[in-house]
Amino acid sequence: MMAASHMIVAWSRTHGHKKLPKHWKLTRARLCLKTNSYCHFLGKGWHTSVLLGFLEDFLQQEHVQADPLLHNCVWAANNVIGLLYQSRTENGLLMDDQDIKQIQAVGILFLETYMQLHAKYQGFCGYKLWNLRPKTHLWQHLLESCSRIRNPLAGSCWMDEDWLRGVMAVARKTHASKTHSSTLKRYCAGLCSVKCLSFECDCASSSPYTCMHLFCMQD
Repeated sequence: MMAASHMIVAWSRTHGHKKLPKHWKLTRARLCLKTNSYCHFLGKGWHTSVLLGFLEDFLQQEHVQADPLLHNCVWAANNVIGLLYQSRTENGLLMDDQDIKQIQAVGILFLETYMQLHAKYQGFCGYKLWNLRPKTHLWQHLLESCSRIRNPLAGSCWMDEDWLRGVMAVARKTHASKTHSSTLKRYCAGLCSVKCLSFECDCASSSPYTCMHLFCMQD
């Protein structure tokens, strides 16, 4: 386990922009290794992305002999979320038909190979492998949400965290005695600015003075 930890850390420092700290290591607690229980990794989301990237590269090495199902499962897991991020970078929060078909194809490949691995390796060792619940059910919902043009990343929990971080940055610029009202006013003004720039603001329909931006001012 220690050797694997050193390999993963070294890989993270030569690939991509996410680098694990030198002291990072796999442990029994981090992998939830308990007899007759499902083992799974406990860590941050970007830790998982590093592990998947490492595993994909590791399984492609000639001297590594592994089940083809495992190759396909790791490849699909490592690429499907990347495709969602790529679509968001290139097209914003709306996906085109090509993105939808590609993401669903890779996602279904991951789901199918994962379930096949679950069935194939039951009783393989003292630990239970390839737990199906509740993650597989959630993954099915994610793929279904990809059938619509709205990128499901728009509803991700880290989007809420980014929003809270932005609100806190606004709140720090207000006076302590009026933090609540001033933060709300500043946030509404910023939201109105975004709508103005996208020509979606209708605040001028009620009053020409509710928005300070030129796009919303009445003649």
